[in-house]
Amino acid sequence: MSDSTIDANLRLAAAIEKCLAELAVALGEFRKSYRPPAIRTIEIQQRPALPVQPNTTIQPPVKEFLNAAEAAELMGFKVETLYMWRRTGAKGPKSYGKGKAGRWRRSEVEAWLTSQARDTADSLGLKSKKKRRPDSC
Repeated sequence: MSDSTIDANLRLAAAIEKCLAELAVALGEFRKSYRPPAIRTIEIQQRPALPVQPNTTIQPPVKEFLNAAEAAELMGFKVETLYMWRRTGAKGPKSYGKGKAGRWRRSEVEAWLTSQARDTADSLGLKSKKKRRPDSC
């Protein structure tokens, strides 16, 4: 290093030391004069509790959209089956979203299950028949 570079670095170091000393003095004065603001208290009004009937169970809210695992459990199929139906569009209730982020609307899954049960009953000849009145004489 040249002498001029060393002199410049020494002047810079001296200037930094001077700034640090001034900051230390200013910080000390600030700490002496600083008073934190007073803490305000706020009164919170409690809402009256909702009346609960004895011996009643509180049901968690029903989710409108089901993920693949939930829909598969509700329908009794594997998750992979739902994804295959989704890819091919061959069977199953309508799904929403793309890829593995698919969701199924609970009401549509239940309606699809009902229609499948009805179709199965029809194909097995289990359709309910109306009883005929005997012919009167």
